[in-house]
Amino acid sequence: TSCVNFIIFDQELGFNKCVDICPDGFYGDIVLKKCIQCDLNCKTCIKNSKNCLSCNDDLFLNPIVGVCLKNCQEGFIMTTLTKNGVFI
Repeated sequence: TSCVNFIIFDQELGFNKCVDICPDGFYGDIVLKKCIQCDLNCKTCIKNSKNCLSCNDDLFLNPIVGVCLKNCQEGFIMTTLTKNGVFI
């Protein structure tokens, strides 16, 4: 059978399954109709594996470029509430 939205490999079941929305750590590739794993630094991503929407626990998001960093770049301050680097 073919999936309407996305296919992801289910590690527990050991086979592919269809999903409407890809889980955290994956983004939906609309051309391939597959859930593709995000970069290891990204908790969530969109459109490609390196365009992070949120970061894993020890990293902070630079929302302008969608990259997760250990430290803020010059011109940004760290906010622990949203875990984003805020431009100043």
